[in-house]
Amino acid sequence: MWFDFGPIRCLSPDKVKQISEQINHITPESLATRYDQALFAKHQIHPDAWWIEDKNDITNQIKDYYSQLVAFFWKAAKSRKYILTYVTA
Repeated sequence: MWFDFGPIRCLSPDKVKQISEQINHITPESLATRYDQALFAKHQIHPDAWWIEDKNDITNQIKDYYSQLVAFFWKAAKSRKYILTYVTA
């Protein structure tokens, strides 16, 4: 099976810092409260496996992954690093 990874984007150190500052104001808990399983399913946003799992397990995963993302951007911003991004299908 072939997957289209779409275009790769390069975020400059200034953009990384800007994103880091913005996402740092969103707590993992507030992000998790916005999770809407039906909306995700409607737009085919996440793996089918998520639809059979307990919502508390999913929101805990969201909080954990988001915390890791915030830390990643903070570390990259502090070190004035570039970040490459892409979205998978």
